[in-house]
Amino acid sequence: MKHQGLQRSAVIDIQGLTALWDFGWLRPQELGRLMWPEATHQVKYAERIARRWSDKGLILSRKLPAHNGTAMVLSESGARLLRESIGVAAQSGKDWGETRNGAWMAPRWWRHDLVANSLLSILAAGGHHVIPERKLRRENRSAKIPDGLAISPDGKDIFWIEIESARKSGRPMREMAHYMTRVATGKAPTLSGIKANKVLVGYVKDIVDERGYRLDHRARTLGAIRAKAPADLKVTTCELSLKGAAVASFRNHEFTIASDMVSCRVREWDHLWHEDPENEDATTCTWGSLVFSYWEEETNCWGWQVVDPHQLGPDGYPKNVASSNATSAEGARRALAEVSLE
Repeated sequence: MKHQGLQRSAVIDIQGLTALWDFGWLRPQELGRLMWPEATHQVKYAERIARRWSDKGLILSRKLPAHNGTAMVLSESGARLLRESIGVAAQSGKDWGETRNGAWMAPRWWRHDLVANSLLSILAAGGHHVIPERKLRRENRSAKIPDGLAISPDGKDIFWIEIESARKSGRPMREMAHYMTRVATGKAPTLSGIKANKVLVGYVKDIVDERGYRLDHRARTLGAIRAKAPADLKVTTCELSLKGAAVASFRNHEFTIASDMVSCRVREWDHLWHEDPENEDATTCTWGSLVFSYWEEETNCWGWQVVDPHQLGPDGYPKNVASSNATSAEGARRALAEVSLE
């Protein structure tokens, strides 16, 4: 029995130290959620194992600013244990932050990392499989890496997570919007063998910057996506509630962003629509070489179609480029505008 207990302890050590390596650093609060998601005393368990690791020289402990707890990173001994046990190229976290006049200073991005790590740990405790940014950066050479990926328990939704906790503008904001648009349109880069299919924007409500100005991260981020998107896109926003600098809870809201480019095209077409002479129930317009039409099929159901009159389909009629249904006339016009922008 004692031998089995030692084996179990060794397994827990490897699991926990691997989590530190994957995330870069963790507090007992986040480690407890990751390792004992259903336990009532998960933080106590994590603090207990952290003391044991510290006694064995497997970790280094760092006090975070503003009473935000203790961060744990791998020591050289902890990294060596992972290298020898499971073959990962683990390294010590001794260089995380810097030491000035004998006092350790946290890196300036520690708050952002804590928000991301705590959110991912909550998602993991809820059944999601999560991959943190640090692990993604090690395994991929993509120009853009999200703050994390989260796969839903049923495996259907794979979220590309961006945490907006600092003032961002210009090129960084446009780059972020570009990649989130790619994800939402099914063109996400493959990272660690996984391709995200949904966007999740995490933000802290009513946060202020270093100048004391209120930052509306949600509006700024969605505005950037709206300007970049070639189509109306579904996005999930995640309003984060903090305890100290870490996420304590969150609230998701999924909605559709109306693309500025689509809205502009819809306005361009306002004066072009007319009754189809061959089908009085349809409204049509010509744009370039294509003919765009929509009609009401039944209550809350509008059909739309794009045809190329210069090419014939297999049925001998003008080639059908695209067709589907919408729940309103406005929805049909926006769908047609999206096709024209492809």
